[in-house]
Amino acid sequence: MKNYKILTLGASGAGKTVFLASMFRSLSTQGEYGFYLKAEDFKSQRLLNNIYEKLIIGEFPLGTTEISEWKFTCCIQNPDLENFPICQFTYFDYAGGRFTDMDKEDYKLQEIIKQADAILGLLDGQKIQALMNNNNEQKIDDFLNKDLPPIIKWMSYCQTPIQFVISKWDLLENDNFGLKEISDRLLDIPKFKELVVSRNKEGSPVRLIPVSSIGSGFATPQPDGSMKKIAGSIPRPFHMEVPVSCVIPDFLEKEVQVNLKRLTTIMNLSIPENSGFNKSLPVEVMIAQSRFGIYQPEL
Repeated sequence: MKNYKILTLGASGAGKTVFLASMFRSLSTQGEYGFYLKAEDFKSQRLLNNIYEKLIIGEFPLGTTEISEWKFTCCIQNPDLENFPICQFTYFDYAGGRFTDMDKEDYKLQEIIKQADAILGLLDGQKIQALMNNNNEQKIDDFLNKDLPPIIKWMSYCQTPIQFVISKWDLLENDNFGLKEISDRLLDIPKFKELVVSRNKEGSPVRLIPVSSIGSGFATPQPDGSMKKIAGSIPRPFHMEVPVSCVIPDFLEKEVQVNLKRLTTIMNLSIPENSGFNKSLPVEVMIAQSRFGIYQPEL
């Protein structure tokens, strides 16, 4: 059974631990998504459920200090209520507390990046809110100069599909910001744009995904950056299934592009342009050949 390895990067306070707990709770039963996740063992299941249960009463978890590893089995249930495992996900959560201080000597992270099938960069929606409103210089400076550069740096070292996941989307939604508007603002950041353009030229998927681990109307931000629960509110997670749902199709798309590029290179080196074989190539291959070198933005 294929095990897809997912690495999540993000600064302290971006909401990685809350995201993981909310994702597991949202996908612990099949529901409307057509699949569900089982934790590797009871200890992991209990720990994630405890984080979520504390979240419900307004206790937000502290940041992590090491790389934590979580394993899930993705299952489907047929109309006869029979359960079938279809793949596994190993989820690596890089400690936000040491993220902005990491350097090239972090060999453990380098090894995980080499193995990863997808890399998620969690962007703090509260800091993006400040960026869009231009109303908190400290948060804007932290986002542009501390949080984002290491995510871009480590993503640039890999060839695997990448996702930028915007946390705390409820805050941005409350200010009536749309995803296109935020995408355009992020693409104004030179290094961010360079990464997206280079990935698109190589045919490697890049996604920008808004999520909210708690949903609108559950908590309000405090001056110190923490969140305070609104009395009587209940969490309504938003898009928690999307990042993990994109891992497999993005992985397959990347493999297809790599193999098509390899095939195109071999044919260009080995077969003269006016060869009778080249003239008889299937239409699908000819179309695939024409795609390379064309910039098709996905973000």
